[in-house]
Parts: sequence; C-alpha cells; structure tokens
Amino acid sequence: NAKGIREFWFQYPEAFGVYDVYLYYPASASFDSKVPVTVAHGRGNSLHYVDQTVTQANGAFLGRYAFLNGATVVVKNAGTTKTVIADAVKFVNNVLSSDRVLHCGQVIGTQ
Repeated sequence: NAKGIREFWFQYPEAFGVYDVYLYYPASASFDSKVPVTVAHGRGNSLHYVDQTVTQANGAFLGRYAFLNGATVVVKNAGTTKTVIADAVKFVNNVLSSDRVLHCGQVIGTQ
C-alpha cells in the first residue's frame, strides 16, 4: 500500500492503578472503519478495532485496565485501506470497589 505503515504512540508513564481509557479522533466517512488500537497494560496488550467513520463525542471507550508501570496506547494504520487519525487519549483514574476483580488486565465484575 502506498501510504506506508505508521503508528501514533500515546504514553502516560506515571499511570499506576485502574484507568478507563478513551481514544479521541474527528470522524469522517473518508476514514477507516477498522483501525487497530492496542492498549499496553499490567497484564499485557489488548487489541481493539475502532470505527473512525462514527463520531464518539465522549471518545471511543477502549476499556478499563490496571496499569502497574505506565500506560501506552498505540494507534496503527497496518491493514487499513483509508485514512487513520488520532487526536488524543484520555486516561480516567477509577478507584475500584471490593466487588470487582482483575482478569487479564481488564476489570470485570458488578458495579
């Protein structure tokens, strides 16, 4: 593909604890509908596919993760055929209650 392989890296080296992670981008019909986004967290990496043709006013929710030594989110254009864009990543600290457990880096359980 003529556009080459590119990555956007967002790092939050001070992240320690549980955070909700959101990806912000302007949506457009000319953008790709299956953008690979990887969240590196305390238990490894989680891959998401984001549809950048759809507006997400509050950001695309990527999940709730436990971070032990910083956080990294990588947006790639590998495997895409249209434009890929990334504006910002938001990390929202989330204090766990006792009824949630960690499983493979993602927090699951009742609220």
